[in-house]
Amino acid sequence: MRNKNILFKIPGHNDITIAVVFPYFWSGSLLKLYHGIQDAAEKYGMNLLLIQGHYHCESDSFETPESPTDRPGTIVYKLLSRHTVDGVIIVTEGLKYSSDKTELIQFCKGFDQIPAINIGSHNENISTISIDTTNAVKTMIRHLVEVHRKRRIAFICDPTYDPRSNARLEAYRSSLGEFGIDYDETLVSENCAWNREPAYTATIKLMAHTNNAIDAILCSNDSDAHSVIDALRSLNVNVPDTTAVIGFNNDFIAEATTPSITTIDQNLYKRGCMAIKILSDHFNGIDLRSDYIVDAPIILRQSCGCLSGAARASETAFRIRCDTPVRTNENIDILAIREQMKEQVFNALDAPRKQRVIEWCETFVATFIDTITKSKEVHFLPVFNDIIHHYVNDGFDITRWHDALNVLDLSLEYFTDKNQINADRALILKARIHLSETNEQIQKASLLQIEERNVAISALNHSLNTTIELNRILDLLVHDLPKIGLSSCYLVLYEDPEKPLEYSNLILAYNRTGRLTIPPGGVRFISSQILPEEFIPMSQFKSLILEPLFYGYNQIGYFLFELRRKDCCFYELFPAELSAALWSSRLKSKIEKNESTLHSLSNEITKYNEVLQDRASELEFALQQVERNKDKLLVAEKMASLGRLTAGIAHEINTPLATIRASVGEMDLLTNELNMSIDDQDVGTDDLRQIIGDLLKAVDLSEKSVFYALNYLQSIQEQTGKRKTPEHSDFNLLSVIDSVTRFLNHSIRQSFCNVKLNASGEPVMIRGSSEKMTQVFTNLLTNAIDALEFSRVRLITISVDVDNRDLTVSIADTGCGISKENIDKIFETLFTTKSFGRGTGLGLPIVQKIITEDFNGSISVNSERGRGTTFYLHLKTI
Repeated sequence: MRNKNILFKIPGHNDITIAVVFPYFWSGSLLKLYHGIQDAAEKYGMNLLLIQGHYHCESDSFETPESPTDRPGTIVYKLLSRHTVDGVIIVTEGLKYSSDKTELIQFCKGFDQIPAINIGSHNENISTISIDTTNAVKTMIRHLVEVHRKRRIAFICDPTYDPRSNARLEAYRSSLGEFGIDYDETLVSENCAWNREPAYTATIKLMAHTNNAIDAILCSNDSDAHSVIDALRSLNVNVPDTTAVIGFNNDFIAEATTPSITTIDQNLYKRGCMAIKILSDHFNGIDLRSDYIVDAPIILRQSCGCLSGAARASETAFRIRCDTPVRTNENIDILAIREQMKEQVFNALDAPRKQRVIEWCETFVATFIDTITKSKEVHFLPVFNDIIHHYVNDGFDITRWHDALNVLDLSLEYFTDKNQINADRALILKARIHLSETNEQIQKASLLQIEERNVAISALNHSLNTTIELNRILDLLVHDLPKIGLSSCYLVLYEDPEKPLEYSNLILAYNRTGRLTIPPGGVRFISSQILPEEFIPMSQFKSLILEPLFYGYNQIGYFLFELRRKDCCFYELFPAELSAALWSSRLKSKIEKNESTLHSLSNEITKYNEVLQDRASELEFALQQVERNKDKLLVAEKMASLGRLTAGIAHEINTPLATIRASVGEMDLLTNELNMSIDDQDVGTDDLRQIIGDLLKAVDLSEKSVFYALNYLQSIQEQTGKRKTPEHSDFNLLSVIDSVTRFLNHSIRQSFCNVKLNASGEPVMIRGSSEKMTQVFTNLLTNAIDALEFSRVRLITISVDVDNRDLTVSIADTGCGISKENIDKIFETLFTTKSFGRGTGLGLPIVQKIITEDFNGSISVNSERGRGTTFYLHLKTI
């Protein structure tokens, strides 16, 4: 095997660990499977780490929106890897739904290249150990037909979409024909959905449909068979005399029902042993096969008409004695007979081939022979009593010793004469009576033990519900868990519940020697190690179960404890109660820590409070200064703008005034010349007309200059808002654009810019304040002019597009553009990239406010550094 840092790696000890994923480990029907896995693992020198798989199953999980891998209990799967375990056995036999089986297999196969075996129905994605359903059902039908003369056999069907149920139905269908019985689909019930109530109802319907003419009913499982018996009893149909009932699975309910249910055993013990054997062979170089099939023996009980238990064993022995001719003791090899008897006893017990079991069989046979041959009756019964008590302590079924006593009964002829044989059989009868009494005592003791454990669990759960102190919780566990059969346990909490796969802390450990010393705060280790190495159990063979602890969706840690064969009873509520107590303890610790932190912070706040008050006064004074500076900044911006506008106004007015002055001077000269020419005889009519023409030209030039000046002054009046127009009125947007461009004409020409207007020429009427819209275009065009200062191509394009009532106006320039880091800031108050005196950061915020609030529109911008900027105004026409 490879060298790896695994949970159970101890120098000189077992190096192979197998993870076993049970759906419901504490379900009684799977204990045989666990025993098989445990016995084989001990035989092949492997350790076991058992995990309950039902936390992964959708049908049993919380209502969660997450995927299965996110469900709280599944976190323990993620602790497993090829560095932790060498192989995985996945038990899907106990799961009802195919989706759960497939999901669990797929999830477990996600472990990094770890060989996996499935014990359940065939699955194409994994090596599977299943039972020979067809042959088992055929054997059962043969028994019903040939032994009990039953031929009209019905079938209680569970979901046919489930491979296991479908296989049993197909086996029933195919087996009938081999015994000359036609398949009748009216004798097959509807889908009972793995539920006892539908099975009860289906039986009532079948019996009504056939007028109670059904000899036997074969069921998909023992639970259905129990319901069928209840239904037949309600119809006064005798079981088994009128109708035999057959189950499947050999669950505990089959033995607990009256009459006890004849059933087909799933051979779980053998399948568990086989799983370990297959993995052992694989580790030694043998490839895994896709399927392994084991036989499924029939278990005969009362519901088919057979006797059960000791009665059948006694009848078998009596029938064989009557059918066997009397033997003589001539030429008999006594030693060979003893060896044969020992082997027959071992086979009758159907127990694991362990050395101690073989020794019990040998002692059983030898003591009996010594007793009947040497007249030591008092010797056999005490030894037999000692053997069966050892057998019980190992968790085996002592009722199989009835079959072992059959072996003694059948072998009496070899060791005693006819006169003594009845006395010897009386000894066997005493042994049977003692065996039955012992079994009854065991059942009573088991019930008493369960009751005592339930009381202990209830007391522990009550204590956990009323305790939130971590140390108190740990003390309770150490004191009470041994009372319920847990001789050793380890409690691990995740260091950070949000990162459970990183580090954990072992906070409690105890074993048969007592509580182990752990420093305050626990022993820190990497979570994937499962346990710190110094706390790993030192026994040669280890079988541990890993139980996740979580509260809602909150990961807490896990509970790890060692199992013995007889410690196969667990208490479903305990992990939940422990999780709740630990989570409450964690919350209490957080609260205390937060309170301490808050106290420290409160002191710090008190210290800085006076400082903050002083700073508040300083900040208030500074804020007043900022407000005053802001007002000054606005004034400065207005003055700067006024200065720039005044220069433009002066230039625009001076030009026509200079023209007018020149024209007036010219007119004065021409007037004087005209006066002088009137009395001058040398001046002709044509000369006078020429003077008058020049005079008219000067007048015309003056009139044009005056008209130009008046128009310019009108645009100034429009910009300053002196016109008495309503606050909200209908106006032509193109007129506003024309007015603004005329007003900024000097700045446009001085900056060598060209302004291009793309519009249809038709009036574009909108409603609102024309003065405020004038302010918008003045600001946007001024910004565009400034942006073109260092551009080679200086073009401003104004485009007006109307689509129904949707109006889009774009103002695009070929200027410097706006950087990406500033594009989101341009509408922030006081943000500007212009030099001091040219911008205050107030223009665009005002523009945005006007467009959004006054015109219920929107403004957006698109800019590329070095390519230019375009502002878009989105408005509505009237």
